[in-house]
Amino acid sequence: MKLKTSIIATSAAVLGLVAAYGCVGPPKPSSGAAPNPPPPAPAAGGFLETFDSPAGFTGRFVTQVVHGFVPPELSSWQGDHDDHCGAPTTTRTIHAANPAESFYWCGPSGPASGHIMTSMDTTGYAELDFSPNAAFNNVSKVCWDQNQTELGVRKWTQMVVVPEAVFQANGRQLNYENPGEPVTVDNDLALSSDTFMFVMLRGSTQTYTGPGVYDSNFDGFTTTDKARRFRTCITDQRNGTVRIELERETSTEVRVLRGSFPSGAARVIFQDNSYDPPKDPPTLPVSEPFTWHWDNIAVYN
Repeated sequence: MKLKTSIIATSAAVLGLVAAYGCVGPPKPSSGAAPNPPPPAPAAGGFLETFDSPAGFTGRFVTQVVHGFVPPELSSWQGDHDDHCGAPTTTRTIHAANPAESFYWCGPSGPASGHIMTSMDTTGYAELDFSPNAAFNNVSKVCWDQNQTELGVRKWTQMVVVPEAVFQANGRQLNYENPGEPVTVDNDLALSSDTFMFVMLRGSTQTYTGPGVYDSNFDGFTTTDKARRFRTCITDQRNGTVRIELERETSTEVRVLRGSFPSGAARVIFQDNSYDPPKDPPTLPVSEPFTWHWDNIAVYN
């Protein structure tokens, strides 16, 4: 299936809108586990963002929204955390006509609980991309915290490490295409031979280095909890494999899959992908299953 694409770069619009949508609520009992402590600070030339304030996102990241059909098929949906940054079980209305609303910040119990959300629903294909606004030399490891809420088989996330030269040649766009996606989208970018992509769907993991080097482990993990964010770290072992550390409820699972990061300067991109989520809703009792929660993004070189 091939879809036309509308690409909307929202980095400028997001600056004001996330500040308006981001808020710190009064201290209240948590509905889940406390946030993870930040990962170790990277050395000079690396990157760490703990999102203690909206400026951690608006001042340090660029964003992009992609819709497979124009206008988008759905005009609005409910995202986690209400406009006063209540518990993640409360909701706010996200409007497709205002793409910047799909990226927002909340600190429900104060700055230390601050994190960002990406939220999308569609009956076609859509993608939310965000990336630190900097290149990093010889990326060796990438870590981030993310909820593992059961959102169904048609919502997944990806992390991409793309060479800086390829990033610039592609007009600084963020929408790199998973070679295994069930839908081909006009204007999505094919992986160059040395671009790395990690795909997470319901806790399963896939890796690509370009379109030709692929590996997978389809053992899954999901939860009904929207509050807890689980840490993922991917390390290039410099031997043609990557070490994937996956935080679970009470332990950390380690997987080793084929893959490698590009050498030299590179960009790190995070992607929220949706392909007609209402068609296959969650199998666990999760309401309004449209939002990923992100925190503690770290890049090491």
